[in-house]
Amino acid sequence: MSAVLKNATPREPIGSVAPAPTVISFRNVAKAFTVKGVAKQASHSINVDIQQGQVVTIVGPSGCGKSTLLNMVAGLFAPTEGQVLYGGQPVKGINGRTGYMTQSDHLLPWRDVAGNIA
Repeated sequence: MSAVLKNATPREPIGSVAPAPTVISFRNVAKAFTVKGVAKQASHSINVDIQQGQVVTIVGPSGCGKSTLLNMVAGLFAPTEGQVLYGGQPVKGINGRTGYMTQSDHLLPWRDVAGNIA
């Protein structure tokens, strides 16, 4: 004979951890630029969620849109299509809650470390 539970609520398995909150979301994001009168598609159809504490690597050849994605999270560029969310809220304008370092330095040689960070 088997037991049947009625009105039981699902439970987390013992030892499971609740998923971390989503910090960054790309929803159907595309970005295009016009360079010397020619339209360039930097990215299209980007859909991804990045959870708090997750380490993510963006890999691709030069010009494929890696920095464009980071710039959209930082609010330096707006997407041509779709929506970028940070902490569940749309990124509109400069996002002072973010920061990143590009692979090539962009330091100002006349400033000290603190000055360049500022």
